[in-house]
Amino acid sequence: MRKMQFSIKIQASRKKVWNTLFDDKTFRDWGSIIDEGQYMLGELKEGNKVQFISSVSGCGVTSLVKKLIPNKFVSFKQVSDTKDIGRKKREKV
Repeated sequence: MRKMQFSIKIQASRKKVWNTLFDDKTFRDWGSIIDEGQYMLGELKEGNKVQFISSVSGCGVTSLVKKLIPNKFVSFKQVSDTKDIGRKKREKV
């Protein structure tokens, strides 16, 4: 497999970019590009599970926050589809 790398310069502070990515309102704005009505449920903290869910379909993924360096880096590992643990259990994440 061929490796590819892309980059872009953003004229904003790391904190502003981070907040745009993960604050609820702005996440919902850009997250809808991935899945209509997408929002994040759970606390973005290393070791925690968070869910990325579509408010339209109720489907999404549950991910483990593997590594977190605020304003700099985050690594997620997909644990399951929300259909596996479902909308009924979201509150327990």
